Amino acid sequence: MGWRIICIEKANRINYKLNSLGVVDNNEVVWICLDEIDLIIVETLLCNVSFKLLSEVSKRGISLIICGDNHMPLGMLNSIVDNNRSAKYNRFQIEWSKKAKRDVWTEIIKHKILLQLLVLKKYNKNKEKIELLATYYNHVELGDISNREGHAAKVYFNELFGVEFTRQRDAEDIINSSLNYIYQIARSKIAQEIVSHGYIPSLGIFHCSEYNYYGLADDIIEVFRPLLDYYVIDIINKEEIKFMTTSYKEKLLNVFYNYINYGKSKQKILESIRLCVINITDVLSNNDISKLTFPMFYD
Repeated sequence: MGWRIICIEKANRINYKLNSLGVVDNNEVVWICLDEIDLIIVETLLCNVSFKLLSEVSKRGISLIICGDNHMPLGMLNSIVDNNRSAKYNRFQIEWSKKAKRDVWTEIIKHKILLQLLVLKKYNKNKEKIELLATYYNHVELGDISNREGHAAKVYFNELFGVEFTRQRDAEDIINSSLNYIYQIARSKIAQEIVSHGYIPSLGIFHCSEYNYYGLADDIIEVFRPLLDYYVIDIINKEEIKFMTTSYKEKLLNVFYNYINYGKSKQKILESIRLCVINITDVLSNNDISKLTFPMFYD
């Protein structure tokens, strides 16, 4: 699997030839070797896509993300043949114990709140709010039955963006749009890794709705949200951004190439997602929470 995220905003056709993706725009063609590609994002609704290309990206485990009329990620093509031991790992997943899932979810919530606390510190926010998040962190109960996550999120977002700000999935303001875009790409990458390692994305440890096919991805993304928030806010603060332009989306996608700490190594966010999926699923399958490892800011 490659390392590049390819975003296609304008094209007449997307082809395959000689192990390469071809983006055809009028009389010009740009060729990109498939071995270099990790994710493909298609934003335009006005192009044709060859089935040979779809077959080849599926064979290589490359995810192809399709956007809607508003240019936000809407759907995804994922490989179903990337792991030849899927049945084995499916059985492991079905047999994950309730206790192991509860314990892992508890640690996910604690780490998410810890990262939110660190984001506020990095942006020199109100010390009382930081201390309040520390209190929430120290009082997370097993399975987070008292919803410290929800209380922490309200404090966190209001301190970052003001008390008038409301975090919404369908909002079109630049802050919500930016976060929604980066979260959806991260969610797609996590789902890609879940499938490629032989697991079922709908069988989550906390997100278990019958209407959600990506429940496990929604569980794992929680430990990445504050990291993504930090880098997105940094971009917004440096530039006067009002609309989701092509150049701005390119900068958002470049967030995935920032370095963070994962375990004892320095990794790009894109690679740490893969390592985190492997770690969490291994911990659940082996019922050994002591091996749990989460991403952390590099500095």
